Amino acid sequence: MLFYFGIDYMGKLIDALGKLLSILSPFIWGLVISYLLIPSMTLYERKLFKPLVLRINKTKPRLKTSTKLPRVLALILAEIVMLLLIAALFYLIVPQVYDSISTLIINSPSYFDSAYSAIDNLLKDYPEIEQYATKIFGNLTDALTKWTTNTLLPSMESVVTNITSGVFYVLKGLYNVVIGIIVSIYILYNKEPFIAHYRKILYSIFSPARAKRIMSALRFADKTFMGFISGKLLDSAIIGVLCYIGCVILKMPYALLISVIVGVTNIIPFFGPFIGAIPSALLILLVDPKMCLWFVIFVFILQQLDVIRTMTQNSLNRMGSDFWGAPLTPDAPKSAVPKEVAPKANAPKSADGAKPNKPAASTGADEKKEEEAPLPPPEKIEDLLAELDSYIGLGVVKEEVHNLINMVQVYKLRQQHDLPTTDMSLHMVFTGNPGTGKTMMARMMARIYRSLGILSKGQLVEVDRSGLVAGYVGQTALKTQKVIEKAMGGVLFVDEAYALNGRSENDFGQEAIDTLLKAMEDHRDDLVVIVAGYTDLMDKFIHSNPGLESRFNRFLLFEDYSLDELVAIFKMRCGKGYILSPEAEPLVRDYIAEESAAGDSFGNARGVRNIFEHILVAQNNRLAKMETVTRDDLMTLTADDVLHARGKIDE
Repeated sequence: MLFYFGIDYMGKLIDALGKLLSILSPFIWGLVISYLLIPSMTLYERKLFKPLVLRINKTKPRLKTSTKLPRVLALILAEIVMLLLIAALFYLIVPQVYDSISTLIINSPSYFDSAYSAIDNLLKDYPEIEQYATKIFGNLTDALTKWTTNTLLPSMESVVTNITSGVFYVLKGLYNVVIGIIVSIYILYNKEPFIAHYRKILYSIFSPARAKRIMSALRFADKTFMGFISGKLLDSAIIGVLCYIGCVILKMPYALLISVIVGVTNIIPFFGPFIGAIPSALLILLVDPKMCLWFVIFVFILQQLDVIRTMTQNSLNRMGSDFWGAPLTPDAPKSAVPKEVAPKANAPKSADGAKPNKPAASTGADEKKEEEAPLPPPEKIEDLLAELDSYIGLGVVKEEVHNLINMVQVYKLRQQHDLPTTDMSLHMVFTGNPGTGKTMMARMMARIYRSLGILSKGQLVEVDRSGLVAGYVGQTALKTQKVIEKAMGGVLFVDEAYALNGRSENDFGQEAIDTLLKAMEDHRDDLVVIVAGYTDLMDKFIHSNPGLESRFNRFLLFEDYSLDELVAIFKMRCGKGYILSPEAEPLVRDYIAEESAAGDSFGNARGVRNIFEHILVAQNNRLAKMETVTRDDLMTLTADDVLHARGKIDE
């Protein structure tokens, strides 16, 4: 019904749409102007006026300048620069173009006479062609005379009327532009509220997931469009200037008019200069055919320079690094292969189970061998013990580690005094839930063993099933052996080791276990293997194989953190450049208690890290809405931040 109704009333609907657009024309102009001025206004505000106002407030606090002052000054400057550019365009370029067009119109009869004489001289030696050309030219002249007499002169009244209407529409257009500038000032001044209202409308109409997708698509379109417009305008301006310089050097007629045509048409991708060159070449042809040939060659060279520049830019964008060798992307993709972490003098004290962000090396089929970095000197055992004792929680683990250190020290003393010693197994099993500090403690044990002289390097190589097991027969042993070679002199940490148990007859996990057991026996003096995972699963894993049972006889249970310990871990994270306000502290405690009640899915210290990051996101959203942000604002986490992170307060 609606479709047929639309077809029947198509004319009226088009008229109504035209009237609506005419009414909304000033507002459309305002939106377009504000959209184009946002980048420049933001640049002026952030880089120029905000630092200036902050400096004034610090040096002369009595002035108490408004927080909106940077926005007002940036807005005024952006509008003035836009108006100056438009005025310069009309004052400098438009008169020159008008003079060129006027000269062309005035001299066009002489140009046609010259062309006619040149053709006439050319055809004197060919009477048959001359007769045929004269006939065609006569027919064209008769047709032009009839059109002038029968059509042009009778319609002069309508032409004058149309010119008058055109002047009216031009004045109306100028009026709409002036109103649009006023509208753009209002929009730019209240940019953030407009964006907030737009987001609310979007989320009220669509589901959150679809609204996010729409927002993401709009951001991508905005980035792409603004990049194209700004880049193309600058590129076209450069091409126009180069064309003008070349035309002046070659002493071509209508240099400014031709450069404007070529520069404007250059906005069209690839063939823009050629499109602009066609009417320009015709203009020059009327004056001097030889000069027209030189102009065509010049435009061709100009286009080739533009193509070379574009290809070079695209090639640089595809490269993995910029001209100076710095990576274009901030973070390289993480490899799924094992990661080797060199020992650090000051390891983090949070036991969130996070894996190191910057692995020293990785193993894989296509890995290139790199020279090993020189190892730092062994750390003092006293410093390591002090760091161990500073860790939050882990009371039972700390006691076991102290006992192990004492045992190793006595073992070394007995060796020094040539006393008999018993075989000492340093391989360990770490059991517990995620986020209880198993990876952190494995890193600490590598440093301790090196400090005691048990290990020659003290690095940590961390793997899981995917880093040891391959998909084909015979490859698992080779893959596991490469990992072992990289871990020699340090600690091999196998996370979720229970996954190595054979899941079927064709599973190659047992092959990895057998290779590990052999290496543990052959290199027991310079290789320590630590396996980790859930308590029940690791118990079944160790007792499923006699070889594992005989080599792993030291178990460390990592218990879940208490609520007080989790809060202490959160405060420790805040100590790295953040301050938790007194009002927010009980809310954080409630937040952690609520999340930790979920059980194993919370992740202990890892869950605290996630909570901390959620609160930081809420703080960042709050600060983004503030006009002036102080150092204290950047550091303080407020109660509202915690409530926003928990979803207790809507954005």
